[in-house]
Amino acid sequence: VNREGLIMIVEDLLFVEDIAKLFNVSEDTIRRKKWRQKNGIPLRRVGKRLCGLKEEIEEWFRGLNG
Repeated sequence: VNREGLIMIVEDLLFVEDIAKLFNVSEDTIRRKKWRQKNGIPLRRVGKRLCGLKEEIEEWFRGLNG
């Protein structure tokens, strides 16, 4: 459930594996708290898994290049 109380569809989520492939970095890099804080990537935990909303990740990336 997101901030607006709507149910998120798994297809809207990018997990560490997906993000690492997308940006050509290792999964360990994505998991590093210092790297995440330094770069401001919008990630959250779903259970024990780290993931981000596809829309937020794309917006974050456009901001880096932009």
